[in-house]
Amino acid sequence: LASSGSANLLELLKIFAYGTWSDYTGVRSHSAHIARLDVFIAHSRAQQLGPLTPAQATKLKKLSIVTLTSRSKSLDYSSLLSELEMPSVRALEDLLIDCIYEELISAKLDQQAGRLDVRYSVGRDLHPSELAQMSEQLTHWDASSRAVLDSIREKLNVYKAYCESANAKAAELNQNIEEVRTKLRAQQEEAEGGVLGSYDGEMDFDEDKLRKSGRTKAKYAMGVGPRK
Repeated sequence: LASSGSANLLELLKIFAYGTWSDYTGVRSHSAHIARLDVFIAHSRAQQLGPLTPAQATKLKKLSIVTLTSRSKSLDYSSLLSELEMPSVRALEDLLIDCIYEELISAKLDQQAGRLDVRYSVGRDLHPSELAQMSEQLTHWDASSRAVLDSIREKLNVYKAYCESANAKAAELNQNIEEVRTKLRAQQEEAEGGVLGSYDGEMDFDEDKLRKSGRTKAKYAMGVGPRK
């Protein structure tokens, strides 16, 4: 496409992917003595790429706000007015409010200070020149993540060993408690068996005495007794 008749469309697609309004207009300098040259370049750039519809222009300006807020957490109205070529502060604030409601950015408008305070913004496609930096950041993030995972894994192993030791001690304690209970139960049963056996023997002895006494009384009643 770059060498075909659709090269301008490809360039526009790149601008909408990761570019800004100034990439479309070509206006980047705010110096007074270069202003007229910037206007000339802007007209040439816009004519080369082709005009945008009002909806396309608004969309590109919103995407530009996303890019600008990703670079700085505080943006002056003056810089935004110049960067986006907005006709008035009111128009700029309306555009910023639309970005906030569409959740493209999370920010607060400080009208008194004429400033936009940014909390965060959504991501956009990367410019090819930013790929090396992003790759470096991802490599650093990967190394940090691996270090965190190793630390978590080590702590989990320590905790697992602690749990296993605690469970073993608990099982040993329960076994000791059960052995003591069994021993106490056996001693109690043995003691109760001895008392009951003694009581049964006394009962048998008393019954024998009663029987003998009863037989003796019966003999005397019948006139039978020991010889004198």
